[in-house]
Amino acid sequence: MMNKKKNIYLTFFLGIQILFMRWIESNPSFIETYYSRGIYPYISSFLRILFGWMPISFGDLIIIFFGLYLIYVIYKLVSTRFTNMVSKKKQVVTSRGIAGKDIMAKKEKELAPDFHKRIIQGRKKKGWDQRTFALKMNERLNIVQKIEKGGRPTDKLIQKIEKILSIELNVERSSEHTSSV
Repeated sequence: MMNKKKNIYLTFFLGIQILFMRWIESNPSFIETYYSRGIYPYISSFLRILFGWMPISFGDLIIIFFGLYLIYVIYKLVSTRFTNMVSKKKQVVTSRGIAGKDIMAKKEKELAPDFHKRIIQGRKKKGWDQRTFALKMNERLNIVQKIEKGGRPTDKLIQKIEKILSIELNVERSSEHTSSV
C-alpha cells in the first residue's frame, strides 16, 4: 500500500518535472540570469576550493574508486565460488540436516494437528459465520473455507487467526523426530 502511494507521488512529480523542463526550454534567459550568472559562480568557487588542490578531477577519483570496488567484488565472488568448489566434501543430507539439527523445525512449537477444528470452534464461539470471519481477517472467503477444511495456513495467517480469535494454534513439539510437512 505504501509503495503504491509512493509510485503515485513519483508519477505526479514526473509530470511536474516534464512541464518545468518544457518551460525552461522556451525561456533560456531564465537559466542565463538565475543559474549561469546567479548561483553557478558560487557553486563553482566552492568546488574549486574543496577539490582544486587535487591534480586530477573529482570525477576521475569516483571512477577509479568504483572500478577498484568492482574488481574487489569480482575477486570475492570468484574466490568464494572457487573455494566452495574445491572444498566441497561429500555431504549426506538427511531429514536431520548436515549438523544433526532438525532442519524442518524453526521453532519450539508446531501447528496443532487439529488446528482447523480449533479455528471453527473459535469462530463459532465469537458467533461469526465464515463470511464474517473472512471480513474480520481481511481475507477472501475461499481462504477461510480452505483452512477450515484442513488446508495449512501460512505463518502470517496463523498469527492473524490467533490474534482475531484469541486462540492458540501452535502446540509444543510432540517429538523431536517427527514433523508434519
